[in-house]
Amino acid sequence: MLDGFEQSMRGNGKAFPIAAEAPTGRSRFLYEFGKAVAYENITFLAGKCLSYGRGMAYHPLIAILKANFHVQGGDRDQDKCKAEDWIAKAVATAACHGRRLELAKSHTLYAELFKRKGDLPKAREQLSKAIETFKECGADGWVRKTEEELDKLS
Repeated sequence: MLDGFEQSMRGNGKAFPIAAEAPTGRSRFLYEFGKAVAYENITFLAGKCLSYGRGMAYHPLIAILKANFHVQGGDRDQDKCKAEDWIAKAVATAACHGRRLELAKSHTLYAELFKRKGDLPKAREQLSKAIETFKECGADGWVRKTEEELDKLS
């Protein structure tokens, strides 16, 4: 993970899935890693995934962002407007600071929002932008997942 951290400091953002049987110390590992990089100029986000379900490729990412940016609520129109503003800011910030992986992930969130609103052309556009950016980052796993999501909308 430290090798990946060093790569991300050189501009190649990374996402690391941590998976293991309980109780092997996943939470402690993330806690210690967070302490080790606390004084670096980075965004370090961590979250938990559901242990059940299928077809939820972006659920972990959405859960992490909701938890770290204190987004609450369901699908009400007001929440969707707030979410759109929030995601637009995330896209702008990631683009401004050259954080390509976060930019791609933000495009996937934008796509999810447009999908929920029923605007499939905009959802496809955002997924296409995400795929292009994930490819630039060399995030092959994210490329595959995002391409699968795009195929579902075609």
